[in-house]
Amino acid sequence: MKNHIIALSALSRNKEWEKIDSYLKNMEGIILDADGDMTGNKAVDALLYQKQKRAKEENIKWECDVQMPKEYCINEFDLCILFGNILDNALEACGRMQRGEYRFINIQAKTVKKCFLLEVKNSMDRTEKCEDGFTNKGDSQERGIGLLNVSDVVNRYNGAVHKEAGKGIFVISILMPFPDTAHDNKTAV
Repeated sequence: MKNHIIALSALSRNKEWEKIDSYLKNMEGIILDADGDMTGNKAVDALLYQKQKRAKEENIKWECDVQMPKEYCINEFDLCILFGNILDNALEACGRMQRGEYRFINIQAKTVKKCFLLEVKNSMDRTEKCEDGFTNKGDSQERGIGLLNVSDVVNRYNGAVHKEAGKGIFVISILMPFPDTAHDNKTAV
């Protein structure tokens, strides 16, 4: 994605609008597939399709039930930070396991009351330790900023993150309340 952003930025600086349009249409054709998950959000659909494709290539069982809220209360950039970082971590954890071991990723997302709930479960090596939501990848310097970015997004929406690991399974649950629309729609008299 970084390479695509660099290319699109260069085209934008040169005001090559037709080339940008063509580039984006080409990307959309590559990313989206008729068999991809249909969540109701094109950005999330594209991201899930790419992660599912990688999981399939690595022989990781993929289960996905994502139902995006009809009225988006979370912007697409933030959604991609959440889904992208969490799923990258899940794919990495499965990748560190032995090929013969059962590897899986299970994604659930839906509206619960007036909140958005996202829960991802994935298999992980039983010998890995998990401290403060971070797994020990064998090198303490190898921790990324993915979960920190996830926490930042969740905090912006006054949400909560819960992480736990045990018996070879890592679970991350995110709950983010929707803004109070009744409060937002009040008018001064």
